[in-house]
Amino acid sequence: MGQLTETLLKVEEFVKAREKEGGGFAATPNLPATVEDTYHALRIISRTAPLVQTKFSKKIRQQAKLSSFLNSFLEKELELGPRGIFQLFWCMKYCGVLPPEKFMVPVIKDKCLNSPLRENLYFALRIFLEILENDQVQDAMPLMARVPAFPIFTGILRNRMMDLYLDLHLGWKRIHLREASAWFQACQNPDGGFGFMPGTTSYIENCHYALSSMELLGSKPKDMKACENFVMACRTLSGGFSRNSNAAPFLDATWH
Repeated sequence: MGQLTETLLKVEEFVKAREKEGGGFAATPNLPATVEDTYHALRIISRTAPLVQTKFSKKIRQQAKLSSFLNSFLEKELELGPRGIFQLFWCMKYCGVLPPEKFMVPVIKDKCLNSPLRENLYFALRIFLEILENDQVQDAMPLMARVPAFPIFTGILRNRMMDLYLDLHLGWKRIHLREASAWFQACQNPDGGFGFMPGTTSYIENCHYALSSMELLGSKPKDMKACENFVMACRTLSGGFSRNSNAAPFLDATWH
């Protein structure tokens, strides 16, 4: 058994231990299921299933109790923010129970496009492009094409990742791409991980955001092997991953 296969099998065991009897997944076995934890669990399974082909990963998306858990949020007037709306719709698409587009678009308008905040626009755009697979965003939603009120490409790594995604997909062309690539590279620390900005502590989520951003930019970190070593040092005996080598494992860190 290769290292990758062994790692992914243990990751699946970690995820399975957080599945709830009534459907959905929780941060720990003793907590109730949430949309966020279910999203992270299913994102993990979506990546492991094609590679390790376990009974659990093959069956999970067809479970009636999981579909019922996801659908229950549509009956709660969707008390979720933009990120939660994106996570719920992603899960529903993965499980084959996505509502009709005519239902989703008003929700996107009401929950995500009620202001031109960076995070609102980012998750609205991801819903259109990745879930509805509709690239006519500017025609459908004039607000998406507005020059944002926030200063673009500022703040911590995650915010700059969102800015880059918006800039590239909406055609703003406000970010100098070579300088952006250099900034993400500068966030890498001697331990191989990435900080919130240059010179700050490494965390696994920042590795994910930085690598995703550099992939969009067509660039790479200065030391990919060191980054790999940092990520693998976050692996725990439980099979899950932690934010860094001194933290406890959770679904979100494992997904990242």
